[in-house]
Amino acid sequence: LGVGIGDYTLFNTSAPITGSLGNIYGTVGGLFAQIAFADGTNDIILQLNSIPFPGDPSVNFFDFIPEPSRAMLLLFGFSATVLRRRR
Repeated sequence: LGVGIGDYTLFNTSAPITGSLGNIYGTVGGLFAQIAFADGTNDIILQLNSIPFPGDPSVNFFDFIPEPSRAMLLLFGFSATVLRRRR
């Protein structure tokens, strides 16, 4: 996709943009995304971040907790690495 963490200007005007954007959240290329005003209300930007934006209703705390089988696999892999380094 060719994008990374940062702010991308979608509309850049010299006059204020009237209206409201509301809460526009989502994901772009695996990054958390938000559409927002910038430079007062003269610009509309796309903000990309690796962590969720405050107020993003699509993010659930439980999305970051791995399922038990995946957690056990990670624990097993970590344990095997530690035991191998001790020998």
